Amino acid sequence: MKLKEVLVHRPNIEIHSMAKDFEKFSWKEMPSLEKLQKEHDMLIEALRDEGIKINFTLKTIQSKPNLVFIRDSAFILGGKALILRLTSVRQGEELLVKERIFQLGIKIVGQLIYPCILEGSNIFLIDKKTALIGINERGNLEGANKFKEIFKLQTYAIKQEKISENFNLMNKTGVISEEVVDSQLYSFLKENEFDIIIASKKESEGIGFLQVDSNKLINFKCSLNKKLEKNGFDVVELDLKEFLKSSRGIKSLVLPLNFDI
Repeated sequence: MKLKEVLVHRPNIEIHSMAKDFEKFSWKEMPSLEKLQKEHDMLIEALRDEGIKINFTLKTIQSKPNLVFIRDSAFILGGKALILRLTSVRQGEELLVKERIFQLGIKIVGQLIYPCILEGSNIFLIDKKTALIGINERGNLEGANKFKEIFKLQTYAIKQEKISENFNLMNKTGVISEEVVDSQLYSFLKENEFDIIIASKKESEGIGFLQVDSNKLINFKCSLNKKLEKNGFDVVELDLKEFLKSSRGIKSLVLPLNFDI
């Protein structure tokens, strides 16, 4: 996989809207907007160093502090976009992303509506014809079935709580937390002959890495990176301490618009 073009949302004043209720939005601590912006700028610089074209959102929604996790709002494949439907506390974020995708000239082929729920971090593209979708509070069978209908992919719906925090995929290598090795997800990887890297509980904070090339990824500065490097992956480490206050990985900060599989 080679990432070519992305859409991002630089953190803005919407962050302040969760000051009294940050846990509701899946943050462990209230982050500093200034620090988030500096760290986000570091990520953008790293992406540009890889030759990736960067597009920014042009607006914000003051009541939506998780806009920065832009991956969850849409899925784009082959120049076609599906606008996703997020969990209740985040619904509405996708409208800003939809508007920007339209402005960029990407064809919108569908939008999920009730009862569908599906966030982008629950979608794992295996190859040109196959995807894995996590079924939990951030993705249901109705959402998975609509995804399959739109993109005509062979789609495996796997029940797994917090899948984006416990699993990631890079080519035919699955990185999975030791917390979920006794699971349908682990059995799927074994049955389909994936290479498997098991991350300890401590290492799991780095599972949400972003793949930028066939053998290269960008990740938080964390202990998992040594294990990834030992398995032949080239890791670009970024010291993004403020983003570690959330439960999301670096990949959630980027919506891929164009990539080679």
